[in-house]
Amino acid sequence: MIFKILLLFLSVNCEALPDNYMKEIKSEEITRYGVWYGYVHCNEGEYAGGMQSKFSEIHVHSFWSFFNFFDNTGLNAVRLYCQRIGASNSTNGSLNPIMSGEGADGKWGEVKWCPNGTVITGFSLKSVPDRGPFKDDLGATSFRVYCGNPFEGRSTKLLLESDKNEWGTWTGDQFCDKGFAVCGIKSQVEARAKDTTALNNVNLHCCPVSEDVKLTSCTPNLVAIRIDTLDNRRGDTKLVREHLVTKSYTRTNQDTKTLSKEEKTSFYRKIGEEFGFNGGSPVSFNTKLLFDAAPGTVSDVYQLVIQCGGVQLELQKVFQISSKKPGSSSSLLGLSMGATILILLAAAVLLIFLIILSVFLDRSKMSRTGEGAKRVSKTKTGTPIKEIGSVKKIRCLKHK
Repeated sequence: MIFKILLLFLSVNCEALPDNYMKEIKSEEITRYGVWYGYVHCNEGEYAGGMQSKFSEIHVHSFWSFFNFFDNTGLNAVRLYCQRIGASNSTNGSLNPIMSGEGADGKWGEVKWCPNGTVITGFSLKSVPDRGPFKDDLGATSFRVYCGNPFEGRSTKLLLESDKNEWGTWTGDQFCDKGFAVCGIKSQVEARAKDTTALNNVNLHCCPVSEDVKLTSCTPNLVAIRIDTLDNRRGDTKLVREHLVTKSYTRTNQDTKTLSKEEKTSFYRKIGEEFGFNGGSPVSFNTKLLFDAAPGTVSDVYQLVIQCGGVQLELQKVFQISSKKPGSSSSLLGLSMGATILILLAAAVLLIFLIILSVFLDRSKMSRTGEGAKRVSKTKTGTPIKEIGSVKKIRCLKHK
């Protein structure tokens, strides 16, 4: 009984676990030298949007490296730069930088930023495996982050990479869950030693991104959506239909939850920034419009909508495109019924004529073949031949 109560208590606590907790993504540990430094996080409401690396140039001296005279360390440290989503990027490193652990060698490179409206949502580490005794170990040699919209699918197309070099191999790509973005970093760094490897591994924290940020960080897209089709291929008169055109805010994921006033306002401001209009307020309305399709045509009706951050606004911009298309099975190539019947009758008459002509030609050929056979038969039997032994003698018959 006590066990059941304890199990019930644990299950209730698991169900009550909120979704707004930080999640960790880890690099594949190719080498494990050094100590782990603690996590350092962005300020609340900020996420990593830029990165900078400290790198020590790798010198290749195969003979001297055998005696460990040259100690290459490669990647020594990584900094992330925090900002609010949608804020203007800075190239002078003045925005909140965070770092966990730093090697002593190398120089800091330039700060690299994700495109506006995107933040860091994943990363990958490049490392050299342990090279064994009497060889120079390197640890991590390069660091790469992936930029994107926290609420959209993950991709490796938008990336920022530290100093490029041919040493090491890239470990697997690590990504935050959808709705999360990078907000913290911790590193494993080896301090000074006979064979120092400096930075070995990096782990990142992913923090949840609020729905309000979702609407202020999206990129608006203008899309034409088909709302009706008038099929008048079989008709002989113009087809007219009334359609209710709406201007309203809806969710693109088929969620029927009504948008709040704050969400509508945030969305309206975002599309205002993108399309260059200010002022006013989001208003919804309905209106009825008439559409028509001429005989033998199909007319598609489209409405323009603006989509951004999982929300779409239906605009009072409607247009139709008419075209002639093949009709149904009761009509040939979209023609009228009378024209179709005439074409079929003409085809039937032509077919009968071709059949009769074919029969006539076959009989004529057979007749000519029979006469030729008769002529050949007379030629063969016209001269009597008498066979005596193996000698053939021909005698002429005289009339007495």
